[in-house]
Amino acid sequence: MTRPEKIALILTTSGQGDQSARRTYLDGLTDLQIDGMVSQIQLRAQEASTAQARVELELVRAGLRNLPANWTKISQKLGPIYSLAQFRAAIETDDQFKRSLIFDSEPFSAVKQEEQADIQAEHERRRKFSATANALTAQGINIADNDSNYRLAMEQLDDILVSGSATSMSEAIMLGLVVGLVPNSAEITQDLDQKNRTGLLQSVATRLTHSEYGGAVKKQILAGSSYAELRERVLLVGELADSHSPDKTTNDNYFCSLFCSVRDLAQLRSDLEQTRERKRLRSLSPQELRDENQRVRSFDGKLGQLESDMTPDGYKRLRPESRWKGQELTMRNIARLDKEDIKQLLRLYGKSQLDRVLLETRGF
Repeated sequence: MTRPEKIALILTTSGQGDQSARRTYLDGLTDLQIDGMVSQIQLRAQEASTAQARVELELVRAGLRNLPANWTKISQKLGPIYSLAQFRAAIETDDQFKRSLIFDSEPFSAVKQEEQADIQAEHERRRKFSATANALTAQGINIADNDSNYRLAMEQLDDILVSGSATSMSEAIMLGLVVGLVPNSAEITQDLDQKNRTGLLQSVATRLTHSEYGGAVKKQILAGSSYAELRERVLLVGELADSHSPDKTTNDNYFCSLFCSVRDLAQLRSDLEQTRERKRLRSLSPQELRDENQRVRSFDGKLGQLESDMTPDGYKRLRPESRWKGQELTMRNIARLDKEDIKQLLRLYGKSQLDRVLLETRGF
């Protein structure tokens, strides 16, 4: 390529403007500078050609038949350089252009299936976030179910799960690991609370018809305590009532009376644990019961040994034969210890026992 041809190429690819001034500028450059500019132009042309070849390959993979007539029509419609997105937009908005081309299969069918799967997965993630936010709000952790909170949670959740700090979205939010979430407005919070209470009341409605306490139960669910506490109370009392007798009506009456009783949640949890344990023991065979009794006796013996080794306030019992780093624990030996050793002794035996040893071994 001669120098004039190279300058003409540079001018052709340099866009609109004062061609005369550009030519004057180029005429003043050395051959080496001109060759460098031409090399850059050729490199960009090669890169563009390679990129366009990739686009054409992807179009064939997407269902377009590899025919010269197809490429000619596409160039006439979109120009010599175009992207996959531009081609897809053209055939989806121009039916006549699409019908003018020949395809081996429906264009972009695999891509569309993947996109649809992604959309469904996104909808499922959004649905789970809504359920989590509303459930946590019902438990007293007020999280607004909106797109902003959803995006914040999704941006942070993967790193939290990978780190092992939490195993689920609800756990991550409950532990405060997802930052920046905003609560519901007071109006929405109140609406959700009333909706949850109404649903809770409907879940136990059949239990209330036979009891004189049915009205009191209804009033307490709709207006008393918090929803989270009411929900737990319903679950605890419900299981206790169903274990009360074989008769459903009797159990429903017991449910209402127990629900309205003064027993708090801690007492009800304890009652249920005992009920479950009695039920488990009744299901054991005679041999299993003997094994269970042996296990309990063995545990009680270990517990007694453990309690004899510990002080009432939870420290290891300091005995005359106790040693620290091979030395008897006396006032003189303790005085020689460094600060870290003293801290460990305090954590192990407690201050009161060490004070007693210092007092008893003074002068030794």
